[in-house]
Amino acid sequence: YASVDDARTATPQPAGAAAGLHHAAIHVIRGPTEPVPTVSADTETRSVAVVRPRPRRARRSVPLVAPLVAAGALLLTAVVAAATFLPAATIRITPRTDPVGPVTYRITITEPERARGTVAETATVTATGSYPIQAAATGSVVFLNWNFVPVEVPARTLVAAGAQAFETTAPVVAGAGDLTGEGTIQAGEGAAGVVAAAVGPAANVPAEAINQVLDEETAARLRGFPSNTERLVVNPEATAGGVNITGVEITQADLDAAVAALREALDTGVTDALRGTGDDLFADAAEAPEPVISGIEGLLGKRDQDQAEISGELAYDRLSVATDEVRAMAEERFAADRDAVPTRVEIGEVRREGDALTVAVTVTGSSTPEIGRREVIERVAGLSADEAKAALAELGEATVDLWPEWVTSVPENDWRIEVQIIGAGS
Repeated sequence: YASVDDARTATPQPAGAAAGLHHAAIHVIRGPTEPVPTVSADTETRSVAVVRPRPRRARRSVPLVAPLVAAGALLLTAVVAAATFLPAATIRITPRTDPVGPVTYRITITEPERARGTVAETATVTATGSYPIQAAATGSVVFLNWNFVPVEVPARTLVAAGAQAFETTAPVVAGAGDLTGEGTIQAGEGAAGVVAAAVGPAANVPAEAINQVLDEETAARLRGFPSNTERLVVNPEATAGGVNITGVEITQADLDAAVAALREALDTGVTDALRGTGDDLFADAAEAPEPVISGIEGLLGKRDQDQAEISGELAYDRLSVATDEVRAMAEERFAADRDAVPTRVEIGEVRREGDALTVAVTVTGSSTPEIGRREVIERVAGLSADEAKAALAELGEATVDLWPEWVTSVPENDWRIEVQIIGAGS
């Protein structure tokens, strides 16, 4: 078209009609040519404001988040679908436990704890025995002879002070009496020692208490004539020494009681000294030391001493070891000898061998097989639930759960098999 208006007013041709080629002429119209001015250099320097161009906007990139999210969702859906619909199995095994033992060992402790020392104690011996203290009173008497001839008084002649009789200890001659100027007779005298006929204090009589000659023949000779009533005997001084009492005496029973008390005190002292080893296993010397007791010599039968003291010493020497240490050693020994777990340790005889201790122990344990996931899968892959249980019977009691419900055998893919070990074997 020659102009825009021609294009607007033109009548369109029918469809299918051949269209002729039209060419539009392009005319370039130039204005008058002007000379380009020449820019001369300016000798003066001036500040010119420079406007910075606006930064270009970064070209927008097409975001990749949405495609990645979509791909992840598809993958998750696939995994969930596989976990939901692919065959799977859960196998739970309680390992078989077999009893082992009892097994007896002798555990030797080469460097046990050692407690050694000596305790000292004393004990009192109390006299409970008695012995009689009996003595007859003694003294002297003077026989008075009123006869004109000497009179011999034989030994063992009885005289008396009331009911207390005495006898002479030796013969004596009483001299003859003398006639005095007043017409009286001065009696002759003869002194003799006497001893009471019976023991006891009753014969301790005062002076001049003895006044009777009990032997009638001797009395008649001393009297001289029957009508004489003068005394025939007298004790110038009191008699003394008559006793009938008991005194204390240390008996064998007293010594035995004191020694027993001393031994008990020594044993208590040793027990106190070894109190720190009471909860441990221990052994004392093969021959228990005897206490050394002193001060007992010469005490048996000792009289008139109410009490005496004896002393003693007792040595001790004990080797000990903690019970837990022996149990641990027994369990370690048991575990080293077999593939088993110790369950009970019984302590037996504790024996001393020189400076070492030997402890007899009896250990009872149980054996449980070690079960690995790979072994379980290799045994049951592809088997039915009952066949899988039978295949695992020697390892322990097993349960096999298959899912979904339509699954009849353990899958071949190990990643679809879950193995759980329950109990001691886990």
